[in-house]
Amino acid sequence: MCWKECFSNARAVLRGFIKGELTVQVSLPLETGLTTPMRITVNRTRQTKDGLFGRLVVTPVPFFCFTVENLKDAIPAGTYPVEFTWSPEFNQTMPLIDVPGRSAIRIHPANWPNQLLGCIAVGDKEEPDAVDNSRVTFNQLFSIIKNQKDLTIQVNDIPKEDTMDPEKPPEPAVPEPPVAPAPPAA
Repeated sequence: MCWKECFSNARAVLRGFIKGELTVQVSLPLETGLTTPMRITVNRTRQTKDGLFGRLVVTPVPFFCFTVENLKDAIPAGTYPVEFTWSPEFNQTMPLIDVPGRSAIRIHPANWPNQLLGCIAVGDKEEPDAVDNSRVTFNQLFSIIKNQKDLTIQVNDIPKEDTMDPEKPPEPAVPEPPVAPAPPAA
Protein backbone atom coordinates (compact mmCIF):
# COMPACT_ATOMS: atom_id res chain seq x y z
CA MET A 1 0.00 0.00 0.00
CA CYS A 2 1.43 3.39 -0.90
CA TRP A 3 1.17 6.59 1.16
CA LYS A 4 -1.32 8.04 -1.30
CA GLU A 5 -3.68 5.18 -0.49
CA CYS A 6 -3.11 5.64 3.27
CA PHE A 7 -4.01 9.34 3.10
CA SER A 8 -7.05 8.54 0.97
CA ASN A 9 -8.17 6.12 3.69
CA ALA A 10 -7.56 8.80 6.32
CA ARG A 11 -9.79 11.26 4.49
CA ALA A 12 -12.54 8.64 4.29
CA VAL A 13 -12.27 7.98 8.04
CA LEU A 14 -12.43 11.72 8.78
CA ARG A 15 -15.51 12.13 6.57
CA GLY A 16 -17.16 9.27 8.46
CA PHE A 17 -16.26 10.88 11.77
CA ILE A 18 -17.76 14.21 10.74
CA LYS A 19 -20.98 12.39 9.83
CA GLY A 20 -20.97 10.71 13.26
CA GLU A 21 -20.14 7.26 11.87
CA LEU A 22 -16.85 6.56 13.65
CA THR A 23 -15.79 2.96 13.30
CA VAL A 24 -12.05 2.93 13.02
CA GLN A 25 -9.90 -0.07 12.19
CA VAL A 26 -6.47 1.05 11.14
CA SER A 27 -3.22 -0.72 10.49
CA LEU A 28 -0.05 0.53 8.92
CA PRO A 29 1.50 -2.05 6.62
CA LEU A 30 5.05 -3.05 7.48
CA GLU A 31 6.33 -2.03 4.06
CA THR A 32 5.65 1.64 4.79
CA GLY A 33 8.95 1.84 6.64
CA LEU A 34 7.40 4.20 9.22
CA THR A 35 10.21 5.68 11.31
CA THR A 36 8.45 8.69 12.81
CA PRO A 37 7.50 8.05 16.46
CA MET A 38 3.79 7.87 17.02
CA ARG A 39 2.23 10.75 18.97
CA ILE A 40 -1.11 11.17 20.72
CA THR A 41 -2.49 14.71 20.83
CA VAL A 42 -5.42 15.77 23.02
CA ASN A 43 -6.91 19.17 22.23
CA ARG A 44 -9.25 20.22 25.00
CA THR A 45 -12.24 22.03 23.51
CA ARG A 46 -14.76 22.75 26.26
CA GLN A 47 -15.39 22.69 29.98
CA THR A 48 -18.48 21.74 31.96
CA LYS A 49 -19.09 22.11 35.70
CA ASP A 50 -17.11 18.92 36.37
CA GLY A 51 -15.40 17.90 33.13
CA LEU A 52 -12.98 18.79 30.36
CA PHE A 53 -13.84 17.53 26.89
CA GLY A 54 -11.66 17.33 23.84
CA ARG A 55 -10.49 15.53 20.72
CA LEU A 56 -7.75 12.90 20.56
CA VAL A 57 -5.72 12.33 17.40
CA VAL A 58 -3.01 9.76 16.80
CA THR A 59 -0.37 10.74 14.25
CA PRO A 60 0.71 9.60 11.76
CA VAL A 61 -2.15 7.06 11.97
CA PRO A 62 -5.63 8.25 10.97
CA PHE A 63 -7.37 7.79 14.35
CA PHE A 64 -9.65 10.37 15.96
CA CYS A 65 -11.98 10.22 18.98
CA PHE A 66 -13.44 12.28 21.83
CA THR A 67 -12.00 12.61 25.35
CA VAL A 68 -13.30 13.37 28.83
CA GLU A 69 -11.36 14.30 31.98
CA ASN A 70 -12.36 15.22 35.52
CA LEU A 71 -12.00 19.01 35.76
CA LYS A 72 -10.60 19.13 39.30
CA ASP A 73 -8.07 16.31 38.74
CA ALA A 74 -7.03 16.99 35.13
CA ILE A 75 -3.34 16.85 34.34
CA PRO A 76 -1.62 20.09 33.30
CA ALA A 77 -1.22 20.84 29.61
CA GLY A 78 2.11 19.52 28.37
CA THR A 79 3.89 16.68 26.62
CA TYR A 80 4.43 13.43 28.51
CA PRO A 81 5.93 10.02 27.76
CA VAL A 82 3.53 7.09 27.57
CA GLU A 83 4.53 3.58 28.61
CA PHE A 84 2.58 0.37 28.94
CA THR A 85 2.28 -1.16 32.41
CA TRP A 86 0.04 -3.61 34.20
CA SER A 87 -3.04 -1.98 35.75
CA PRO A 88 -4.39 -3.85 38.78
CA GLU A 89 -7.58 -1.74 38.56
CA PHE A 90 -8.32 -2.95 35.02
CA ASN A 91 -6.48 -6.29 35.27
CA GLN A 92 -4.63 -5.71 31.99
CA THR A 93 -1.72 -3.83 30.43
CA MET A 94 -2.71 -0.22 29.79
CA PRO A 95 -1.13 3.08 28.70
CA LEU A 96 0.38 4.99 31.62
CA ILE A 97 1.01 8.73 31.20
CA ASP A 98 4.20 9.71 33.04
CA VAL A 99 3.11 13.00 34.66
CA PRO A 100 5.69 14.39 37.13
CA GLY A 101 4.37 14.39 40.70
CA ARG A 102 1.40 12.15 39.81
CA SER A 103 0.93 8.39 39.68
CA ALA A 104 -1.38 5.96 37.91
CA ILE A 105 -2.49 8.50 35.26
CA ARG A 106 -3.85 6.37 32.43
CA ILE A 107 -5.87 6.42 29.25
CA HIS A 108 -8.78 4.06 29.93
CA PRO A 109 -12.49 3.47 29.36
CA ALA A 110 -14.95 5.69 31.26
CA ASN A 111 -18.00 7.71 30.28
CA TRP A 112 -18.39 10.50 32.85
CA PRO A 113 -15.96 12.95 34.47
CA ASN A 114 -16.77 11.63 37.97
CA GLN A 115 -15.31 8.23 36.97
CA LEU A 116 -11.85 9.75 36.51
CA LEU A 117 -9.09 10.82 38.90
CA GLY A 118 -6.63 12.56 36.59
CA CYS A 119 -6.93 10.01 33.79
CA ILE A 120 -8.19 10.52 30.24
CA ALA A 121 -11.12 8.49 28.89
CA VAL A 122 -12.00 8.13 25.22
CA GLY A 123 -15.27 7.68 23.34
CA ASP A 124 -16.66 7.77 19.83
CA LYS A 125 -19.39 10.32 20.52
CA GLU A 126 -19.67 13.33 22.80
CA GLU A 127 -22.73 14.07 24.95
CA PRO A 128 -23.27 17.22 27.05
CA ASP A 129 -21.38 15.70 30.01
CA ALA A 130 -20.16 12.27 28.82
CA VAL A 131 -18.56 10.29 26.01
CA ASP A 132 -20.16 7.17 24.50
CA ASN A 133 -18.84 3.71 23.60
CA SER A 134 -15.73 4.20 25.69
CA ARG A 135 -14.70 0.55 25.95
CA VAL A 136 -14.92 -0.07 22.19
CA THR A 137 -13.09 3.19 21.43
CA PHE A 138 -10.38 2.41 23.99
CA ASN A 139 -9.85 -1.05 22.48
CA GLN A 140 -9.49 0.48 19.00
CA LEU A 141 -6.98 3.04 20.28
CA PHE A 142 -5.06 0.44 22.29
CA SER A 143 -4.77 -1.87 19.27
CA ILE A 144 -3.02 0.97 17.40
CA ILE A 145 -0.65 2.21 20.12
CA LYS A 146 0.14 -0.92 22.18
CA ASN A 147 3.48 -1.83 20.56
CA GLN A 148 4.82 1.68 20.07
CA LYS A 149 8.19 2.75 21.42
CA ASP A 150 8.90 6.39 22.31
CA LEU A 151 5.15 7.16 22.41
CA THR A 152 4.23 10.60 23.75
CA ILE A 153 1.00 12.41 24.50
CA GLN A 154 0.61 16.15 24.09
CA VAL A 155 -2.27 17.70 26.03
CA ASN A 156 -3.33 21.18 24.89
CA ASP A 157 -5.62 23.46 26.90
CA ILE A 158 -8.79 25.08 25.59
CA PRO A 159 -7.66 27.97 23.35
CA LYS A 160 -8.16 31.44 24.80
CA GLU A 161 -10.85 33.39 23.01
CA ASP A 162 -9.53 36.27 20.92
CA THR A 163 -13.01 37.69 20.47
CA MET A 164 -14.81 39.95 22.92
CA ASP A 165 -17.88 38.86 24.86
CA PRO A 166 -20.83 40.60 23.15
CA GLU A 167 -22.55 41.01 26.54
CA LYS A 168 -19.61 42.88 28.07
CA PRO A 169 -18.85 46.45 26.96
CA PRO A 170 -15.28 47.08 25.82
CA GLU A 171 -12.89 48.43 28.41
CA PRO A 172 -11.92 52.08 27.84
CA ALA A 173 -8.50 52.55 26.35
CA VAL A 174 -5.94 53.88 28.80
CA PRO A 175 -4.24 56.92 27.26
CA GLU A 176 -0.47 56.99 27.16
CA PRO A 177 1.00 59.39 29.72
CA PRO A 178 2.32 62.59 28.17
CA VAL A 179 6.04 62.65 27.52
CA ALA A 180 7.80 65.54 29.24
CA PRO A 181 10.00 67.62 26.95
CA ALA A 182 13.74 67.13 27.39
CA PRO A 183 15.43 69.85 29.47
CA PRO A 184 17.41 72.38 27.44
CA ALA A 185 21.10 71.63 27.02
CA ALA A 186 23.31 73.73 29.27
